[in-house]
Amino acid sequence: MLITREIDSEKHLRNKQSSEEALIKDREKRRLQELQLIEERNAKKTPEEREKDKSKRPPEFGSNDDFMLQQAVAFLSGQTVKRSASKLE
Repeated sequence: MLITREIDSEKHLRNKQSSEEALIKDREKRRLQELQLIEERNAKKTPEEREKDKSKRPPEFGSNDDFMLQQAVAFLSGQTVKRSASKLE
């Protein structure tokens, strides 16, 4: 399940220079490949697994299960923060 809290409207948050254009295109290509892999994995799931995924609820904002909030609090208090395992970063 992907959860997004921010949005980058088309060219809204970018201050791209011509030298960064290749990097941006490469990053977008990798992002699309990752999305395709996720879609392929979802297509292989059994109906029981799909039903289980549908019944999952996202964590409530501000609860102890809110991973992003817990990491932000750890960062602000000087504790260890888990790094992203994403291939896109």
